[in-house]
Amino acid sequence: MAITKTGVHLLELDGIRMPLRHFARVYGIHEATLHGRIKRGMSLRAALETPVDAVQSHKNKLMVDKRWRGIQQPEWSDGKKRAYATHESMKRRCLVSTCAVYKYYGARGITVCERWLDFANFHADMGDRPLGTTLDRIDNYGNYEPGNCRWATHREQSHNKRRQVLFLEYQGKKMTVKEWADELGFDVTTIRDRIRGGHPIERVLSREPLKPNSRHRPIQSSGQGAGSKS
Repeated sequence: MAITKTGVHLLELDGIRMPLRHFARVYGIHEATLHGRIKRGMSLRAALETPVDAVQSHKNKLMVDKRWRGIQQPEWSDGKKRAYATHESMKRRCLVSTCAVYKYYGARGITVCERWLDFANFHADMGDRPLGTTLDRIDNYGNYEPGNCRWATHREQSHNKRRQVLFLEYQGKKMTVKEWADELGFDVTTIRDRIRGGHPIERVLSREPLKPNSRHRPIQSSGQGAGSKS
């Protein structure tokens, strides 16, 4: 367990470090329940993943929802409230393995920087979320962090996606995905699927079939991929 400069105790799970209250919010567990389990000697993983009975689960959800609503102040602008909702969604898809879209984010190695685990910091960097926009990652293989995110409309994201060309550099040669596919003699989607699967560059461009479930952290390409939204 680590302690921040402000005296907050940080817990760690799968390389993610944040306060107990943040784990409780992200996993939808009441903070007192999580604290009690850890105090009784349970590991953080067990404390987060141990199911509760249906009645207690419903009570926990109501208490967590009430706590979240309490965090939003009456004087908050609509834009700040939208930013807060996006912030919670961002953390869930990157940190909670049971989230429906976790496979597209956390499972690909995409995470939230430590600074942005706290909404106050996230809002200080991003500001209010304008109506009609979503959180867009400029580099699709990058994390949610300052410098790689913006509020963008669907049209802006689509325009950005059309203009971006993905370049891969290997053994001193730099070409687009299509050029690599033409040279290697297989379909463009094969390379893109391997990139999305998180394979290293030598396996992405290998003519040999890949073994099932042989996944790695996503490669870093020379070009920028399409952004993502929330």
